[in-house]
Amino acid sequence: MELPSTLEHCYQTIRQLLEENAALRKSGADFGHLAERLNAALTEERGHAAAHRSQNRARANRKLRWTAGEDRVERWPVNVAGEQTCAM
Repeated sequence: MELPSTLEHCYQTIRQLLEENAALRKSGADFGHLAERLNAALTEERGHAAAHRSQNRARANRKLRWTAGEDRVERWPVNVAGEQTCAM
């Protein structure tokens, strides 16, 4: 950038720099707002994903649990005479 040689040129350069500064500050503020919105959206999405994973784990755990009414005991084979023997 060339240095101004006259007082009028100095004022013109100062005005130009002030306008550029204002535009950069506005762009920075807009970018900050956009980053905050993106962060909020990602946080919300992570919350939904975590809740979904938690629900899936709860469903899977419920499928693995046995109820008291279910019979999970293996039956011993009965031999010909009607006595029960231990099957190994």
